[in-house]
Amino acid sequence: MYQTVGHDGISLYAEAMDLPLFRRFINGNAVIQDMQYSPTDGDEVEDLYLLLNEVKESIQFDAVAVGAILSDYQRIRVENVCSRLDCVSLAYLWRRNQTELLQEMIDCGINAIIIKTASLGLDPSVHLGQTLKEIQPHLLKSKQKYSINVCGEGGEYETFTLDCPLFFKSIVLDEHETVTHSNDAIAPVGYLKLKKLHLVKKSKYGGSWSGAVEVSRVRRQREQLEGVAVKAPIDYLSELADCNKADCCDGRDEICPHQKIEEATNLGVEASTFSSNSSNCSGGGGGNSDIESFDTRSKGEAVIVPATNPNHGIHPKTNGIGTNESGISKSITRNVLSIPVALKITTNDGGWSWIMGIGANKASVDADDDTDLLNNPMKTALVQLQDTLNERNMSLKSVVAIVLYISSMDDYAKYNSEYIKFFSSQPPVRVCVELPLPPHQPLLVEALTFPEMPERDFRKSMHVQGISHWAPANIGPYSQSHQIRDIIYVAGQIALVPGSMKLVEGGARMECKLALRHINRILRSTDSKVELRDVVQGICFVTDASYIVKCREEWEKRSNNGIIEYLVVPRLPRDANVEWCVWAHMHNSAFEYEETGCYIGSGVKVKIIRRWNYESRVAVIVCRASILFTGDQTGRIGKAELLEIAEYALTKLLQEAAEAEKSLECAVKVFYKVGELNPVDIFDVFSNQLSVTCSILPVCALVQENTVLSICGARHQ
Repeated sequence: MYQTVGHDGISLYAEAMDLPLFRRFINGNAVIQDMQYSPTDGDEVEDLYLLLNEVKESIQFDAVAVGAILSDYQRIRVENVCSRLDCVSLAYLWRRNQTELLQEMIDCGINAIIIKTASLGLDPSVHLGQTLKEIQPHLLKSKQKYSINVCGEGGEYETFTLDCPLFFKSIVLDEHETVTHSNDAIAPVGYLKLKKLHLVKKSKYGGSWSGAVEVSRVRRQREQLEGVAVKAPIDYLSELADCNKADCCDGRDEICPHQKIEEATNLGVEASTFSSNSSNCSGGGGGNSDIESFDTRSKGEAVIVPATNPNHGIHPKTNGIGTNESGISKSITRNVLSIPVALKITTNDGGWSWIMGIGANKASVDADDDTDLLNNPMKTALVQLQDTLNERNMSLKSVVAIVLYISSMDDYAKYNSEYIKFFSSQPPVRVCVELPLPPHQPLLVEALTFPEMPERDFRKSMHVQGISHWAPANIGPYSQSHQIRDIIYVAGQIALVPGSMKLVEGGARMECKLALRHINRILRSTDSKVELRDVVQGICFVTDASYIVKCREEWEKRSNNGIIEYLVVPRLPRDANVEWCVWAHMHNSAFEYEETGCYIGSGVKVKIIRRWNYESRVAVIVCRASILFTGDQTGRIGKAELLEIAEYALTKLLQEAAEAEKSLECAVKVFYKVGELNPVDIFDVFSNQLSVTCSILPVCALVQENTVLSICGARHQ
């Protein structure tokens, strides 16, 4: 956990920066060596906690600066200490490109020397005592030849800083001793013992630290930093505004035009005019539209051939519910029809369980009997989830992902304060969106679980709480990602600037670019073999239908492997315009893909997009039902049509699955356009007639103006 080489000169750092120094003997050892850490007597981490707690008695602070670049082991322990001290970890070097970071250090005037080497390609007799600038060319060559970390994050070398812009005085090394720790022929280990050092005043400033002169010290520090090329958090996003590279300038190129974020994107079209001959799923379909044409080469159903313009037919600048690009009106009409809710669980042979229908219905509660339900719906929902898991010999630690659908984002902070009481170490990933729920239904909850198996290490989570330039910190009770075997679930991502945790400016397109970059970085940090192209299924929530075109364009520049649904909702966390919710599979590139469709009843067009793997142990669908306008007639979706649509969608989702699994292993989210369908009919079809584990969820609008229903289904082992 700690590096002791060079500790001889630590006291000079305090005088060089005109700051107080707090020190403590390290009495503990690395008792807990697992990746996760909890407070343990005798562990060396507790020495850090006690020291910082002592500092807090003398100096008020709310953040701790951390130099970790790649080590999860160190990061997790520092974050644990910070959380107990109610402060934030500032890890601005975390996951930075090390070649770029090394150059920045040199450019900023950091004069640090190598005082320890312990790596193939580094020779103590040659490289000890060299400055970063002197050794940089050799480090870059060694990276190519031996794959070393050029910033020494693998323990390749240690440094001691003699001067930097934060120093009022520079340190001069007068005398040292070279110690050979190991004369290994491949990777010899040696270090410098600092025997004599002194300070040299750099400017007119000097004096010792005291609280009375702290203001002037800060002023002097600012003057010292004038002219130093220090980046602001927004500077790490500059590439996103310049081009549309596939990985948002994370080092990969894609064939796409350079484009400024101010460029207007207007691919809107007038409302589509459809003509069709009525037919059912089994008989195929005729007719045409300006979105896609139907090819009847496939026996029994139509195979959809996408039109040249993939955005043709997507909402133009209005979202079909009386708003414009400025966003959905806050006075949007809420769904007045109650949404039936029934707890249902699907569990498959692989251990996964989908739990849906968790919610609190105020209309069914007597306020005199249960005020807690009325005033604390989040607690009620999570207690229900907890009880459900306990009945199945699981606990909240088994939860991999949670989706919160709430009626008002104004309640987000209140709900979050209750939510945090239920989850601590390795919390599940989480998505939260506002839906037009009826007033008496404040929230609906979905949960995905996988049983804890200590003897079999299937589970890997990433819960980065330190603020960095990498991706948004999850200081709250949810992880960035959870990996179980080949599957990774990612927390909902909005476009927060990582270094400031503020929503990025620039509109929906810029938000989409940054959110997708967050997802890609999280995936690659969770598993180096996984990236954005491995996303199997996702939902892009937007607050205005005109944003769908922009988000779809940005997605398709980066990947054509995933099945994405686009939904319009009233509001998102932090009043973002865009939020992405995805999960990925390590072998997604080998999955199959198809688009099919048919016509149902009088003027209802159904389109299904399906993706599945060769063994058919993973499959996802998006099934969209749209109302057609033919002359004076308008299509309708009643209970009979709903049943036919649902059966068609489930047939596709369960296609090629083992017969014994078909009734158990799938779960679906049923999104419907408010005012167009009756949620009671949807519930009756899916829950009662088909016994499917599902959530019934109202939205403001879907991907096309005439689309009224979307079924997002998934099954995986």
